[in-house]
Amino acid sequence: EASIGLAAANALLNRRSHGLVDLKALEVLRQRGVGRRVGMIGHFPFADELRDSCEQLWIFERGIGRRESDLDEGEIAELLPAAEVVAVTATTLLNGTLPSVLASVRRDAFLMMLGPSTPLTPALFAFGFDLLCGTLIEDPPAVIRAVEQGAVTGQITGVRRVSLWRESR
Repeated sequence: EASIGLAAANALLNRRSHGLVDLKALEVLRQRGVGRRVGMIGHFPFADELRDSCEQLWIFERGIGRRESDLDEGEIAELLPAAEVVAVTATTLLNGTLPSVLASVRRDAFLMMLGPSTPLTPALFAFGFDLLCGTLIEDPPAVIRAVEQGAVTGQITGVRRVSLWRESR
């Protein structure tokens, strides 16, 4: 139910957001993470590409994407306060973990939310986010066809990856 509700909200919100730019989360993380401690809530497919450029990369995962090297969510409170850059999956909105994650983020960290479920609304900036990286559906029939065929996010065509910056970046 939460997934369907968020999808419905995104269908309305994401088209109406002003200031969207064509920018992928990986590009920002590559730039912001160089020589820094990075905390990532959720194991994204590009995570391993970041490891060499970061001073430290902590990946916290509880779901089916969990790898042996990933840390348990129980370690967030201990390690995340040391992260200078924090990337949070939008799934935290669905599973109810966002408040506890945000409680461990230091005030001066660069904080971003990413993933296809990210609501592109400035309302999230009130929670400390600097950047929101999400997806716009540009070809609904293509997306529906891909989902019906069991495609994973990276295989879905008919979408555009966009970002929304907080005004004072």
